[in-house]
Amino acid sequence: MHCALISLGMSGMAIYVIAVLLISYYLHLNNFNLLHELSLSLSSSLSSLTNANYSCGQHAQFGEKYHCQTL
Repeated sequence: MHCALISLGMSGMAIYVIAVLLISYYLHLNNFNLLHELSLSLSSSLSSLTNANYSCGQHAQFGEKYHCQTL
């Protein structure tokens, strides 16, 4: 009985490790797009919080459409 519990725990651990590896691999494939979108939304929200009166042209490097939508 004890051995069965140990083997069950080991297989559960293996499944967990495989799932984490798969998720991290998937994130690695898509992390550029994710980080890009996150930085765009972060920068637009930060700039709209600090200086909402900035014109859209000054924030062209952050992606104009995102910043103009926040304004």
